[in-house]
Amino acid sequence: MTSSCVVSGCSRRGSFQFPSNEGTFINWRIALSRKYYNGSLWRPSTYSVLCEKHFKPKDFRVPRQTLASVGGKAYRYLKRDVVPSLLPWLQLDRLLIILTIKMSP
Repeated sequence: MTSSCVVSGCSRRGSFQFPSNEGTFINWRIALSRKYYNGSLWRPSTYSVLCEKHFKPKDFRVPRQTLASVGGKAYRYLKRDVVPSLLPWLQLDRLLIILTIKMSP
């Protein structure tokens, strides 16, 4: 069963649960940049998931094209210790850096 992706602003359905490895779990929490009102880092529930949109193609064990060629839709698995990196605010940060560099005298 899939739930809504926990990334702010994303309305897709997710199927990737937070990792059980404590180090990677913390890295996911930091990458998401979600905080409680008191400023502490948000802690996901056991039902919190992310969708595939927030991972690079190289983050998956088997490319989507390979799965399609063997008979349709199959479950995709993330590689070990992968951290979501395609997040809206990270894209905006990169764009601002590029614009700042281009506008510098």
